[in-house]
Amino acid sequence: MLGLDLGLTTTGWAYLGGEGEIRVVESGTLRPGGRRDGERLAWFREMVDEVVDRYKPGEVALEDYILGQARRNPRTLASSAELGGVVKAILAAYAVPVRLWGPSAWRKQVFGRDMKKEEVVEEAGRRWGWEARWADEVEAMCIARASWERGAP
Repeated sequence: MLGLDLGLTTTGWAYLGGEGEIRVVESGTLRPGGRRDGERLAWFREMVDEVVDRYKPGEVALEDYILGQARRNPRTLASSAELGGVVKAILAAYAVPVRLWGPSAWRKQVFGRDMKKEEVVEEAGRRWGWEARWADEVEAMCIARASWERGAP
């Protein structure tokens, strides 16, 4: 199970495996640095393709776009949608099923309630010892766990 927490400046990813007990096989972040627009999308295409090709996941759990961004910053929403489109195209090329999760939906699946990003990091560390340098990486772990717990799409 591969989990992706897409972000324009930091995208978290986590590949989970295990027999019975869920474990993080590997995780990381993709940070495009100063790349913008098309250059950033091309960079993400290459990096996400590399992760998908390495693990060949049976399913990808993906946090859906945050629609509240449309009110705050329509340009950010448009850029996020472009990134999501690039990622979905990669996954389609690999014929990998995708499960979209709204932020509160995966949090409720994993923790039984909605919570803030800082609380997610703290709770994942407390429950499973999951830690990472970036919160987006821990959230990717939890998004993947939500799909793992839910079962096949």
